[in-house]
Amino acid sequence: MRVGLFLLAYMLLLWLASIPKGMAPPRFADITWGMTASVAILGMTLLFLRRERRAPHDVGLGVDARTAWRFTGGILLGVTVYGVTLLCISLAVGPLVVASASQPSARVVVLMVCSFIALSSMEELGFRGYPLRTLTTAIGTWRAQVIVAIAFGLSHVAFGWPWQAIVLGVIPSAVLFGTTAIVSGGLAMPIGLHAAVNFAQWAVGEKSSRGFWTVTVDPLLAARAATLAPYIGATVPLLFSAVLWWWHTRHLQRT
Repeated sequence: MRVGLFLLAYMLLLWLASIPKGMAPPRFADITWGMTASVAILGMTLLFLRRERRAPHDVGLGVDARTAWRFTGGILLGVTVYGVTLLCISLAVGPLVVASASQPSARVVVLMVCSFIALSSMEELGFRGYPLRTLTTAIGTWRAQVIVAIAFGLSHVAFGWPWQAIVLGVIPSAVLFGTTAIVSGGLAMPIGLHAAVNFAQWAVGEKSSRGFWTVTVDPLLAARAATLAPYIGATVPLLFSAVLWWWHTRHLQRT
């Protein structure tokens, strides 16, 4: 019930944060939304923790000397996951054609990086922080993972995402983000991972604005790519989740 109340309040805060988002210039809309919502969700999390007499560390909010390294590790993992996804699509469908799309200015690149970090912080605080940690303590890791991943997917329904993208994209990614949060013991690594995947998608033209490149396939292979790519995109994060969890359990057994 506490997690359900938290998630309802989370959606309300996202809606309230959309007000200053709508007032900001279009290029600053995402970073405004992400930063405003992140601050509000962090404050709400601290209120929940204070009421329950729990420490921030209990939900992955602790900061130590290795936090920056975990964030960097998340970025490297995100780039790797996306790169492996493109490689698998190329092997299953046919060669991918990478072409230069534009040359964004340094200011645009910095703005996109900051926007993706802000949006990723917003979502990781909302799902892999208090909800995941609280449910893990109550019902176990993988039941908590399933509930939080489904909740994460349903939150995207409210923003008009199609069901195929949610089932084959959002939910598998949520499992990977959650696994990373549990394995790393905090939110820095999943935030870095989440932001890196979003930035990689923007860089190859998968977001609303153009990045550095476009990735296409031979028109004769387009139908095959449209069929297989979503399933490959779902499988790769789940495989990385399994590998991370295997490594984590082996590490725990050794210690």
